[in-house]
Amino acid sequence: MKLGIFGGTFNPPHTAHLIGAELVREEFHLDRILFIPTYIPPHKEQPEISPAARMRMLHIAIEDNPYFQLLDLEIKRREISYTVDTIREIIEKNPGDSLYLIMGTDQALEFREWKEPETLLALLEFIIVTRPGFDRERIDKILRGKAQFFELNIDISSTMIRNRIKDGKSIRYLIPENVREYIVANGLYR
Repeated sequence: MKLGIFGGTFNPPHTAHLIGAELVREEFHLDRILFIPTYIPPHKEQPEISPAARMRMLHIAIEDNPYFQLLDLEIKRREISYTVDTIREIIEKNPGDSLYLIMGTDQALEFREWKEPETLLALLEFIIVTRPGFDRERIDKILRGKAQFFELNIDISSTMIRNRIKDGKSIRYLIPENVREYIVANGLYR
């Protein structure tokens, strides 16, 4: 099987996450996309929303797509979430499968700062979701030519959504409706 690995804080999950994952799945003929929320991100601030709430939002965001699967590997570990540890666990449970790490250009540019980048280069292929104007040559050099690129022109971010909520602005259509209802019902990001 060809598995897409899509990790992140998903704080909250939004339509660009979902659209990007679906389009990448189709474009690269992936059998499944594994969504893996971090417990503690190593290169970002700890989210103010609990891992359990982020897991729940992601679950309700992807539950109607048979090609999407939620994995709680990093949440269960209850420590800083390093991609290399997660990949080793996935390989152990899915021997022989081909793994494709899906990430944005910002993550790709920071890749050399990750834990055991050489190990990851040996274990994975990389799909970089880009926006117009990215530095392809630089990313190719960092990932040693192992990157495939997919351009996505949707400018939505979790930070933008959190800020809109804090400012009392609408987030309708920026996130799945069932996730919006969960956020409202639980008073998140206020």
